[in-house]
Amino acid sequence: METFGERLEWALAQREWKQSRLARELGVTRTAISQWVTGKSDPSSANLRAAASVLEVSSEWLGTGRGEPRPSGSAAKVRDVGDLEPMPRQLGMVRVDGRVQAGSFVEKHMLDPLPDDYVSAPKDPDFPFARQIAFRVGGDSMNRARPKPIIEGDVIVCVLWEDLGIEITDGMNVVVQREMDGGHLVERSVKEVRVTEGGYEFLPRSSNSAYQPFRVAHDLSADDGKQVLVLALVRFVFDHQPLPVTVRRLTKAQ
Repeated sequence: METFGERLEWALAQREWKQSRLARELGVTRTAISQWVTGKSDPSSANLRAAASVLEVSSEWLGTGRGEPRPSGSAAKVRDVGDLEPMPRQLGMVRVDGRVQAGSFVEKHMLDPLPDDYVSAPKDPDFPFARQIAFRVGGDSMNRARPKPIIEGDVIVCVLWEDLGIEITDGMNVVVQREMDGGHLVERSVKEVRVTEGGYEFLPRSSNSAYQPFRVAHDLSADDGKQVLVLALVRFVFDHQPLPVTVRRLTKAQ
């Protein structure tokens, strides 16, 4: 196995995983995994190590082909972990664009963000040029989301869909907006995407059976007549987030 893609395919086969499963585990798109396998792009160092960890193979073997796929013995595991170097993380301030909560249609102006509501978040390693946006989470419609539950009080940091230029694929967690009454009433929620022959299903992942999926055609026209817009792709989920950071320009007293 001479290429990274061949080694990645082998490791996936050993776990009996599809590319979509690895994408969910790493929090990346299935397109990204496919491009790694075909050699069209390479994973970041952080994603390489994360893939090796979840696939239970040596990161050195996965990245370079050197050594054995699965070093035996605890000493080998300690050595593999010890080889990891801390990765610098660039942090930025991301604006919070209000709240997402399934089943809650409100007047559009009620979704206006609070002034000076920002959170600190890492730059996205896979979409470094995409704009980031955050939302505060209400309700329990995604408390069984994969790879990490999304619950009341969490903050999700996303990249704007219009900046990505990628296809909607299975397993993505997205912020989707539905409008009714000519756009006067709006619901924003997080849903998992399932691609079907006729379009897309947007699924809640919840222990609460009150939440129901909805289906749209490939042109994103909903089966219930509501207008549907994919706003953002969920990339980070933060819990126990501190109070909003107030950003003000300091001026000298006159």
